[in-house]
Amino acid sequence: FTRTTINYLIKVNRKMKIGSYPESADKIKDKANTRWEITNFRLIIITSLFLVLFDNFTFFKNVFAIYPVSISNIGFLFSISVVLMSVIILLLSIFCFKYTTKPILMAILLLSSLASYFMNNYNIVIDETMLQNVIQTDSNEVFDLLNVKLFIYLFFAGIIPSIIIY
Repeated sequence: FTRTTINYLIKVNRKMKIGSYPESADKIKDKANTRWEITNFRLIIITSLFLVLFDNFTFFKNVFAIYPVSISNIGFLFSISVVLMSVIILLLSIFCFKYTTKPILMAILLLSSLASYFMNNYNIVIDETMLQNVIQTDSNEVFDLLNVKLFIYLFFAGIIPSIIIY
């Protein structure tokens, strides 16, 4: 309802002297806004869905190579997606609080876009040894790894979703 419609209904109701007045326009507007309000938990769910769909391409490519899409495997393949999303939601729910949700989700999106780039392009698995290699990397190796494709991954899979969250 628009404000003028609600004001008209209030005037008609006053003239007819029927019962109580309808809710004010502000209360109706507040109810409409709360329906589309993104809570922290909804934001965690949306972010985890994004992470599963866009930042785990190599994981799903390898899963589909081992378990090809068929009627007998479709339930298993679907359950992998559901379990992965559930684990991400659980972990994010543990660490995200009222004021830390957005910064944590933005950092995870940026880091996962970088990890996704390296997993997709260099066929690596990020484990403890790989993290040690990252720490021991010198500036020459870093400049060898920087290229346009890395910045495209970072922009579309990290920066744009982070801006949307902000």
